[in-house]
Amino acid sequence: MALCPRCKEQVSQFAAGCAICGADLDAVRRTRASRRRIALPQVPQDLLVGVVMTLLTLLAPIVGVLLTLLVIRRENATRQRPLRVVLWLVVAAGIVLIGNPATRFGGVLVYVNGF
Repeated sequence: MALCPRCKEQVSQFAAGCAICGADLDAVRRTRASRRRIALPQVPQDLLVGVVMTLLTLLAPIVGVLLTLLVIRRENATRQRPLRVVLWLVVAAGIVLIGNPATRFGGVLVYVNGF
């Protein structure tokens, strides 16, 4: 059982309104629920794409470079220059990792753990 916010009488937790004073309990529940919601910070999509492509390239250079090149191709259509610059740097780092036989297939983690 719950209490009516207006008259403090007991009401069912499923009641849409108070039988005594007629208060709209659904509206009160919606208001309380909206106050409880936590506003999470919005992460810019460019930052998210850059971080994911960087991590993927560090962990699996061949796959990371190929997927990063696909993302660059998509970004060329949208003309987002700062993201493209970062992605080209990720591709360059991936090519360096592919050139090193120790990190070619396993990325940086295999290199660190293998030696």
